[in-house]
Amino acid sequence: RIHGNAESIIEEFMLAANETVAQHMHKQKWPFIYRVHDVPAEDKMQEFGKLLANFNIKFKPSEETKPMEIQKAVKAIAGRPEERLVTTVALRSMRQAVYQTENVGHFGLAAKYYTHFTSPIRRYPDLLVHRLLHRWMAQPKLTKDDREKLEEKLAVAAEHSSIRERLAADAERATVEL
Repeated sequence: RIHGNAESIIEEFMLAANETVAQHMHKQKWPFIYRVHDVPAEDKMQEFGKLLANFNIKFKPSEETKPMEIQKAVKAIAGRPEERLVTTVALRSMRQAVYQTENVGHFGLAAKYYTHFTSPIRRYPDLLVHRLLHRWMAQPKLTKDDREKLEEKLAVAAEHSSIRERLAADAERATVEL
């Protein structure tokens, strides 16, 4: 299947919607579920840098490595026989994205705020985000007790959603191997 301009435009709108909702709810200081992707571990970036050096690609990993630097390194190897290897190692060098109530940003998307909002029929966290927005619109202020209860429920839901997502990915890989 060819990925055309229309799909790219829709993806950009979806990313913008997800970022906007996350930023808005963060500014409201409301309990919320974020889709977060923490910065890669420095040792993983060092290993990735050594691999790239073998192919004469410059990459200086640091605690401040930016997503665009990784993208640039991967693009530099595009079309070469080792492209697949480098891309795979780049992906494996990253931490997995998870759902959580504390916003730490989304490294892979270079986004300060991010959530899953655009697929409430497909993903439960998106549905939760829609429900949170509805609740916020109906009742912008929470009592201390309501806030604590909601924070607790969301933390459990976020962890559960991350676990289930991982299990679903494992099951999908297992069926492909059959």
